Formats: sequence, structure tokens, C-alpha cells
Amino acid sequence: MCRGQNRDLLLTDELLSNEPAHTFLWGEDDPNGGATVGRAFAPRLPNAELVIVPFAEHAPWIDDPETCVTRTQASLAG
Repeated sequence: MCRGQNRDLLLTDELLSNEPAHTFLWGEDDPNGGATVGRAFAPRLPNAELVIVPFAEHAPWIDDPETCVTRTQASLAG
């Protein structure tokens, strides 16, 4: 039985540094680490702006779709 993180599925820093993402949405109350983990992970996506979504959990677009749509549209508009 496999438990914990599957290291074969982890994204490398090299791969993430080439990601063209413009907005990186992270739930402030994500049970996988919250804002602290989001802020630590964000530098791995140097082409993206980190947006901490207040009171949101692991799927911020479900907890606060209005903020997520607004920020995504702004990012796509440039």
C-alpha cells in the first residue's frame, strides 16, 4: 500500500519556472497548508502573481468564484 506523497507526480522547479501562468490562486485556509504554504510555493512559479483568496480552502474558485473570475479575467486581459 502506498501512503503519502507520490514523488513521481511532483513537478520540478525547472518545469514550473517555464509555466506561463499569470495568476496563481491559493486558498488562505487550504487544508494542505494555507497561505503560508502558498507563499512558500509561489516563487516556484516566477511568471505568476500569487493571489491569496481569503477564507477559501483547497478549491478557491468554489469558495469564492467572484474573486477568482475577476482576478483571472484581469490576468488574461493583461
